[in-house]
Amino acid sequence: MFLGSEGESGVVAGNLSDFLWVLADGVGPLESVLYGPPEPHSSAPRTELTALAEHHATTPRRPARDIVAEARAEFPAFTEDLDAPCR
Repeated sequence: MFLGSEGESGVVAGNLSDFLWVLADGVGPLESVLYGPPEPHSSAPRTELTALAEHHATTPRRPARDIVAEARAEFPAFTEDLDAPCR
């Protein structure tokens, strides 16, 4: 989950391992929230973050686009639920 300082919020990944793969694919959490699942051609894998994910992640490597889309499907009302008590 991403909670920004200006009220941005959204789902990035369903678990820490998948979040590591999102970062390894060169996608940041704010970009995932603001622009949605990245286009396949916009991937810019980061070597050092890929090594980190390969060492620590317990889920298989997948494109950031798939991970973000799956997480949003798993938690479709996250932003609405978070905003509800604030109104």
